[in-house]
Amino acid sequence: MQLTVDFLLFLFWLGAIIAFMVWQAARFLDCHGGPPLSRRQIFPVIAAFSMACVTLFLAGPGVPALLRGVTLFALFLPMALLDLRCYWLPQRFTVTFWLLGGVSACLPGAPMTLLSSLLFSAAVFTVLYSLRTVALRYRGEVLGLGDVYLMAGMFAWLPWRAASYAGAGALLLCALASLLIGRRSQPLAPALLTVLTAAVLFFPRFTQGVL
Repeated sequence: MQLTVDFLLFLFWLGAIIAFMVWQAARFLDCHGGPPLSRRQIFPVIAAFSMACVTLFLAGPGVPALLRGVTLFALFLPMALLDLRCYWLPQRFTVTFWLLGGVSACLPGAPMTLLSSLLFSAAVFTVLYSLRTVALRYRGEVLGLGDVYLMAGMFAWLPWRAASYAGAGALLLCALASLLIGRRSQPLAPALLTVLTAAVLFFPRFTQGVL
């Protein structure tokens, strides 16, 4: 009985998070002259978020770990929607994602220390930003600045090995989508969300102690 009540309260909490984050993305588009979101874009993102969070709840990782996991996926909602709709990754979302990754390292049972979170994310940002600068000079933009902030944020949230796997999986997914669709540029945030959701659903042992 108590589990049922807790689960219903959790679903209500998820519904409130979804409504707020989708509103954030829609409001940003409206304020900056972007096209409105469509159901075809909203539903897959919400489905991935919901499945991942419900799976985490049923796994019973404990309150701090559940809070970390839900917050991580919640922050992906507006980024995935904006990237999917317009290839936009505004700094207000990516920098917030990065900073909260450092904050999450301070929670009890976090899989990495605050120092590790800051050092690895800063190192990744420096490397990717440098590569982007060189690419802009010789080949044009091959990596968006928002993607650089997003990947740095991943290394603030996850241990370096898990973040590397997630990033590699997302890039592979983007490459596959490019081949199938015939479009060179593919949004990174939805690909990362897909990879993280698949990891939670199909590789629970891998995600234990990571989220």
